[in-house]
Amino acid sequence: MNTPESDFPAPELPVEQYRLIVENSPDGIILADVMEDGSIQFRSRNRQAESMSGRPSSQVIGKTPEEVYPPETASRFTVRYRKCLESGTIQNYEEQAILPGGLLVLQTILIPVKNPSGRISQIIGIARDITGLRQAELQTRSILEAVSAMVGLLNPDGTVIDINRSALDFGGITLEQVKGQPFWEGPWWENSPEAQSWVRDAILSAAAGETPRFDYQVMRAPGQSEI
Repeated sequence: MNTPESDFPAPELPVEQYRLIVENSPDGIILADVMEDGSIQFRSRNRQAESMSGRPSSQVIGKTPEEVYPPETASRFTVRYRKCLESGTIQNYEEQAILPGGLLVLQTILIPVKNPSGRISQIIGIARDITGLRQAELQTRSILEAVSAMVGLLNPDGTVIDINRSALDFGGITLEQVKGQPFWEGPWWENSPEAQSWVRDAILSAAAGETPRFDYQVMRAPGQSEI
């Protein structure tokens, strides 16, 4: 049985169990054959892939992306699959796809599969619908930007998820500069180890279910201070 390259050994499961896992996966799973001329032809897909695409499998199986999708969508499919084929490596990307089922935001993984001779003969595509997640993020962003006060959204460990424009402008920074970083290391407190310690402790308290409050003097770019 063809398997993708991996650092981990494949579990020894009966073929029927693999089939059940694939068919009941919440992710869309597609198996595509790589033809001798390098073109892609869909071999099989699970129920979730069918539901996400809005097309019955009878209109997809045995066909190329160009035969199934509009030119723009087919071109994106082909470019992604060809990159996986030519690099011989797993591809992981996020994209928007306009399908008969509607506009979807998909987190997709493409896995090259080699045959016994070493040629990549198939590609497994696994697509997760993250449309709802991205919509929720946009709603959160709208709420943050509607507030004139300085507001931040953090993970329980205190790393930054999002910061509203008021706070970013106040610190003279962009979101990219602080996203994923500990909030207490942000420019608002960088000149005060005491403030950093208070903020860090307050975040730990909030993560434990408490509602900490304190007032402190923070730094406004380019060096002015304000309470």
